[in-house]
Amino acid sequence: MKRLLCLSIALLIFISSLCVSAYAADDSCGFAVATDLHYVHPLPNADDYVVAESFGSNIEGKKYQHESGFIIDEFLRQCAEDDGCDFVLLSGDLVTYGRDFVEDHYALAQKFRDFEQATGKQVYVINGNHDNGTDTFTDSAKFREVYYEFGYDKAFSVDESCCSYAVNLNDKYGLIALDSCDEQYHLTCGVDYKRVDWVRKQAKAITDSGRYPILIMHHNLLEHMPLELITQDKYIVPLPRTYASLFADWGIKLVFTGHTHNADAVSYTSPSGNVIYDFCSAAISQYPLQYRQFSLTDKAISYEMKTVNSIDTDALSSVVSGYSEERLNAMATDFFAFAAEKQKKENIDDIKKMISAEGLGISESSPIYGFIDDSCKAVNNLFDMPLYGENSVSELAEKCGVNIPGSKYSTVWDMAGEVSLNYIAGNKIYGSNSVEAKIALGAAKVALRGIIRGKTDSFLSSAADAVLSGTGLSEKIASLGISTPSERFAAAVISVVIEAFGEDNDGVNNISGTVPGYGAQTNGFSSVCGFIVSAYSRFIMYINIIIGALIS
Repeated sequence: MKRLLCLSIALLIFISSLCVSAYAADDSCGFAVATDLHYVHPLPNADDYVVAESFGSNIEGKKYQHESGFIIDEFLRQCAEDDGCDFVLLSGDLVTYGRDFVEDHYALAQKFRDFEQATGKQVYVINGNHDNGTDTFTDSAKFREVYYEFGYDKAFSVDESCCSYAVNLNDKYGLIALDSCDEQYHLTCGVDYKRVDWVRKQAKAITDSGRYPILIMHHNLLEHMPLELITQDKYIVPLPRTYASLFADWGIKLVFTGHTHNADAVSYTSPSGNVIYDFCSAAISQYPLQYRQFSLTDKAISYEMKTVNSIDTDALSSVVSGYSEERLNAMATDFFAFAAEKQKKENIDDIKKMISAEGLGISESSPIYGFIDDSCKAVNNLFDMPLYGENSVSELAEKCGVNIPGSKYSTVWDMAGEVSLNYIAGNKIYGSNSVEAKIALGAAKVALRGIIRGKTDSFLSSAADAVLSGTGLSEKIASLGISTPSERFAAAVISVVIEAFGEDNDGVNNISGTVPGYGAQTNGFSSVCGFIVSAYSRFIMYINIIIGALIS
């Protein structure tokens, strides 16, 4: 009887231990991901801005220079108070003028140090194109020195030729922090076959240790917009699908990137059936002031967008003078709304400048310069008019037989600004049948009705081709259901507006959602034919990498 009881107890303990092990194996891991912090040291007056040699005055960096450190403070405060955040990943452009002011790196590193000491949560960083460069005050060795405590000190591998390192995050996951930058150039991606092979070795080391590899880098791994490799080649690796296939087959499922200042998420499945996700985040230092929070289990990867909605304006105004009470109150109570309004105005101003002959890439020496110039002026003037009511775009459209659907917008510029805001924040919700797409194209047709009258279809087609040349937008414009050369030309003139249109239907939500975890089953090839195809594909990929290395 005693023997039976002991056996029963032993069996119960064994079963319990299995349950505990199974639970532990699927225990969640949570962390925050942010990018493009763009820290700049504050100056005494709110109207003053830092000017640096490497990047000039850098209008992009001017947006919240004085506020940048306080935005970072609030982000870290949220991470500190979030019980679901075990550590923080930062994918580059930590400071704006890092090439010129190494002091900014030291100041930011101190913020990270204070955060770690107060919370016990680790910060892991990688560099961006703003952070270091050849023959500048901050090279890769200096970057590794300044941020030694934020990944490098615990790394099991460091690539001394750049800023890359690999480290075990915990018992379940390992991090590959890949330096994707070319130190010699401001924007260009520096990932070559040597760095890719380094990733392979680190991924193998992590998987051999029984962990899952996660990767962070500054440049995009996959295309987040149509033809990004052609139109925005400095923001993405040179061989996106090749590298993505290799990384996926080496066990990497999650990649976190930045650089574009736009939020987007996209997936890719390798020929072997392995899925990889590239989560590109917007810059936390400007609208939409957001970062992502991730929660991982073996079965599922869940994520949501979080916002820095306020900053400590008392601390800000104690350092920087010259702020209006209105602005301080806006940043203290609803920074997101304040930033959105400011960003919308800037977007509209930028779009107006780009809807010009020069902005569309037509030089004064071109025989169609005058025609394009007149067309752009007509569009700009009409887009300023009220959309509805007396003397409105709708009233003119009705006389021309063009339908302008009802909406909440006051002008076309109001609509264009809203569309661009949503695009930055990852809300890509404007398909070819959207009210916004119909307003944009309809208004452009009305604006150009007199200018294109009498022009032949061949002339309008040639003019549209000249404008669209090199933009990569022909496919997107075609998706708007355009059927005539005049409509295509109208869309070409407002192509900068059209660029923000489109629906995300790739199955990965940009803002929040859930995707299969590292331990979920994948649909790999199980047949002999599948194995052969996969092996052949990998062979071709390696050849492409070697060719790319030789060309570069």
